[in-house]
Amino acid sequence: MTVPWALSRVNIRHADALTQVGQEAVLKAPLMRPGDLIKVAVGLAKLGVCPPSLRERLSEVLLHALKEAPSLQFRGCMHPVAAIGLYTQPLKMFVMERFSNLRRIPYPVRRPSPFHWEVSDCLAALGVAHRNTFHWGCFWIDIGEAEDKRRCIFVDGPAAFYTSTTQYTEPVKLQHRVLSDLGWDIRRVRWFDWVGLEDKEDKLKFLKELRAAPPLPSLLPDPTHPLSEEEVLQRLRLVKQRQQQQQEDAAAAAAASSGSAVDVDL
Repeated sequence: MTVPWALSRVNIRHADALTQVGQEAVLKAPLMRPGDLIKVAVGLAKLGVCPPSLRERLSEVLLHALKEAPSLQFRGCMHPVAAIGLYTQPLKMFVMERFSNLRRIPYPVRRPSPFHWEVSDCLAALGVAHRNTFHWGCFWIDIGEAEDKRRCIFVDGPAAFYTSTTQYTEPVKLQHRVLSDLGWDIRRVRWFDWVGLEDKEDKLKFLKELRAAPPLPSLLPDPTHPLSEEEVLQRLRLVKQRQQQQQEDAAAAAAASSGSAVDVDL
């Protein structure tokens, strides 16, 4: 149980090993608690490890386990990625019938990241009116344009991808597909593209071309030319260096401002 749960928490995807874990869970399902079996299934779904043979067998044993699961454990199976990507139709019907009553749970406040603010500032420099980080239905939208309210831009940091890869995670793909099917024109700024831009002029040019390009299709594609693990790590180190430099610059500016205030008081 702990392997797929832990790997899904840090977005590490090893398909072969996870498939073996799923097969072992099917064999030992009668000995497992329903809550543990749910965590295995949801973890595999979040990591996109759902080959057809495993999907059928895991759904079958999970359906049997859920019939005996208490309500507190049962709640864990209601995960959108698992419901769409792993559960068979009989299991979906059983879960939805059990969840006939729904209640809205307040979402925690979500704030833009420094990367997000940088993209927003560049859009403002281009004269693109927009708003940042707002809730639409059950999803957060990163940047929505004011002129065309169905055009939006997502700012994809490292957490949107599996660790040390340029492959989008299953939750990101599902959100993109749902929003696209509901009529949103979506464009995405990927962190590893943004960090390779040298100065503000390059960033403005990048955003101009991004907005002029057609929106992404409903089935979110991974990059045409994926980066190797070493290339991803190099760009992550570059991000860290820039963040440290920005922090040092901010600290120096704050110190200079404080010194000026002392001089005035004297």
